[in-house]
Amino acid sequence: MADIAHGSWHPALGARPATNDEAVEVTRAVLAQAPQLLPLYAHRFIPAGRHTPGHPVLSVWGTDIICYGHDLADYIDREFSDVDEDAPWAPQASVPFWKDFLG
Repeated sequence: MADIAHGSWHPALGARPATNDEAVEVTRAVLAQAPQLLPLYAHRFIPAGRHTPGHPVLSVWGTDIICYGHDLADYIDREFSDVDEDAPWAPQASVPFWKDFLG
């Protein structure tokens, strides 16, 4: 929430409210409806719930959200062992809300 409170905003959240306090309130309400993220390691997460198999592991640091693996197995390989840097990389987010942040 610190990023939001200091002026950061993502277009997926809609129009930014007039004040930072309102922006934080709106963000909290939106996040309450989003699929929860299960922590894996440090700031790496995977969406919880049904219908999420194969979803990429996400690195979430404030409003910076990027993919860190095609799925859990790929993430473990990339994070904890040597991976061919030339290997194909085209993760596809499948969970509503979070895929909006991945572009």
